[in-house]
Amino acid sequence: MNSIVEVTRAGEASGQDPAGTARQVEAIVEPRLDLVRAMDGFDELRVGRAFENFDDAFRRVESKPEWRPLIERWRCRNCGNDTPAEFDACYACGQARAEQAQPTVSAAP
Repeated sequence: MNSIVEVTRAGEASGQDPAGTARQVEAIVEPRLDLVRAMDGFDELRVGRAFENFDDAFRRVESKPEWRPLIERWRCRNCGNDTPAEFDACYACGQARAEQAQPTVSAAP
């Protein structure tokens, strides 16, 4: 984690193209994800069901048009975080849901 923070800070400080920083972060993260992907039972998790922008191998994909979350949630207009419907405020930025009048996105059946 520290190496990711260092890479992103250095990229921001130098004015590096964000795509270059993303490639550096990917080079740090992917080998670790490969270890997770190789674990017994990983394929059975079908993690793509839980993430709109990731497939079952936990690789980034375009947004899936038919995807629905596993739990009801609302999207914070302040920071874009998807927050569980039972939360009255965004857990990422603290913005109150009542101040945003956000609809709930229903969970997959």
